[in-house]
Amino acid sequence: ATQMLETMIDNPRPTRAEVSDITNAFFDGTDATMLSGETANGEFPIQVVRYMNDILSRAEEKSALNFNEKLELVDDQEKSVINSSFSLYKNLSNLISFEKIAFIVFTETGRSANLLSFLRPKSPIFAITPNKKIAYFLTLNYGIYPFIDKEIKKGKVTENVIEKKIEMLIKKKLLKKGLTLIVLHGDIWHQIGGISTIRVIKI
Repeated sequence: ATQMLETMIDNPRPTRAEVSDITNAFFDGTDATMLSGETANGEFPIQVVRYMNDILSRAEEKSALNFNEKLELVDDQEKSVINSSFSLYKNLSNLISFEKIAFIVFTETGRSANLLSFLRPKSPIFAITPNKKIAYFLTLNYGIYPFIDKEIKKGKVTENVIEKKIEMLIKKKLLKKGLTLIVLHGDIWHQIGGISTIRVIKI
């Protein structure tokens, strides 16, 4: 929503109600918040950005959110894979820290990456999709970095395909040696809701 810190167009501090609204937006599972007039023509644009960042960062630190209700909306197989991958992620992060872990999700509809995003992992989620519209949509989702790859639209997600995408992300300096990857994909690319496999790969 816009006007989240509207009073800061003229004032250097937000109201208590505005802080509460932003915090509640996070608790509701919002992926991104937005500023407009506060920074476009307000008198305190830098302070506004700092307050927005501070409020959301504190909410993330203190959050103990449970997004299982969101997972109830999907079929059992996909829900099971997402839950299993997140449980694996939590166990790995206790051993090697979340900073050394990344997700790669092959998704045609964007749903699997979106569901994983709702669980709020602290590690990045690289979503590989052949659909430009889905990639643009995913840019607003929490922690997701989408990439368009039309070459794999009708093929199988094989070990060779995964290796090529990892190499691509390394070349873009988004991945580096020593990272542990949790890779989610289905056997047949164009099968809707086809996420069925979890791989753990160390670079």
